[in-house]
Amino acid sequence: MGDIPKGIYKSQPYLENLSQLYGLISIADNPVTPGFEDSTTLKVNRFDEDSLFFDWLVCHGESLTLDASEYGNSFTWNDGSTTSQYKVTQGGIYTLDIGSSCEQLVVKHEVTSTSCPFTIALFQVFEPDSLFACNNAIFRFILKNDSGEKRENVFLTETLPDGFTFEGIAQNPCGGNVKDGLPPNIFTLENMTLAIGTDTLDILVHVGDVPPSHYRFKAVLGGLPQLMGPIRYSDDPATLFADSSTLVILGTLDDTLFLDTIICLKEELVLDANNFGKLFLWEDGSTGPKFIVEQPGLYQVTLFDGCEPVEIYWEVAAANSITVASMTVVNIHQGEEIVLTPLIQNQEDSLFISWTDPIGNTLSCLDCPKPVAMPLQSTSYTIQVSNTVCSDSAMIELLVDDSRRIYSPTAFSPNGDGFNDFFYLQSPDFGVLHSLQINGRWGNQVFYSESSFLNDATSGWDGQVNGMDSLPGTYLWQAMIEFVDGEMAIFSGEVSVIR
Repeated sequence: MGDIPKGIYKSQPYLENLSQLYGLISIADNPVTPGFEDSTTLKVNRFDEDSLFFDWLVCHGESLTLDASEYGNSFTWNDGSTTSQYKVTQGGIYTLDIGSSCEQLVVKHEVTSTSCPFTIALFQVFEPDSLFACNNAIFRFILKNDSGEKRENVFLTETLPDGFTFEGIAQNPCGGNVKDGLPPNIFTLENMTLAIGTDTLDILVHVGDVPPSHYRFKAVLGGLPQLMGPIRYSDDPATLFADSSTLVILGTLDDTLFLDTIICLKEELVLDANNFGKLFLWEDGSTGPKFIVEQPGLYQVTLFDGCEPVEIYWEVAAANSITVASMTVVNIHQGEEIVLTPLIQNQEDSLFISWTDPIGNTLSCLDCPKPVAMPLQSTSYTIQVSNTVCSDSAMIELLVDDSRRIYSPTAFSPNGDGFNDFFYLQSPDFGVLHSLQINGRWGNQVFYSESSFLNDATSGWDGQVNGMDSLPGTYLWQAMIEFVDGEMAIFSGEVSVIR
């Protein structure tokens, strides 16, 4: 076949000069078709191009077979092999030359080998991640190559906003060269080599006179093998999703700021300039970020961060205050109740009250202005008042007298005249009389009761012993009393019967 176009060519020879018996002529037949005496076809191929390119990916430990049989039956691989199938186990460029007298074809196979699965990623962070204009920042790129092989001829590019300028490379483990002829806000590092593992590339960027804002950056890592995905966009490692990294430029839009705030009576107010800068000069010469004021007025601070000084003025006005006066020390006896009556002065309509009860369960309420208190021991209560703007607090101290005041007569005359006819115990305290026992001089019991009551004459001893009048003389008594705080005490004494 000569230099003919590709296509389907039909051929059908015949035999002549046969005997009359055979029909003189016999036409050729295609034996692979069911038809009779049909032509035989020949397909002539030609290459549409003089070169072909293919990309392949092979995992470590596996093999890939490059098949050239569809191109003909004469092959020459770049290592001299002439087989139609070529087995590869590692990455590289594999070239196949196919030729004839009419045409030549070069087939190029680019094979990328990698560990499977693999990761090639680019992360971007900033040091610091917030700063003022007219300062420098480190743009840090974290390069992760988990593909099992180093990757060569890779490039990294970052496009900076207007006002940002690439100053130089601070750290570069990847080699390569900075591309020349680019605008100052575009950085491109070419011919890099990504080693296996994780490396960090730092570039120095100058932040010019730009307005305060949140600036987002997304760098590009390119030049990777086609089947691995030729580019990677940078990701912010501090977030859950694949997104751009954010650099915060601090500062103010104006060179003068006016701020309003209020101060409550008897309170200090902290003017905090931390959100505006890092270098401060207050009107009294102090250089800290915070300034404490105690009175309304106009206060000034100058900030020296960023490109130009900034003046901040705080207009501090008096707030609608609330006050509560401290109460004097109050003395009560154990078991007594007292109403706490603090003096509250409030310039707002709203009022919130909160009492602190250190002992617990000794106040009738914790959010009312006048609770009833009945502590069994000395304690101090604190009241906190507020009106949504200001607040104040005060204390009241209650001193509890827990002495046991028991009074008993030394003599009584049980003669029925209505005067001093009973012996009983009296007390202004809150107690329960569990028992009262009276014995004669020689120890014989003349009266015993478990149902007597303090301050109740009729529940005491009426001077009778077994229904008869007791003899005049001196008798001994003993009583067991439980007080309101749960303490049990025994009291005793003498009483004389007079007739």
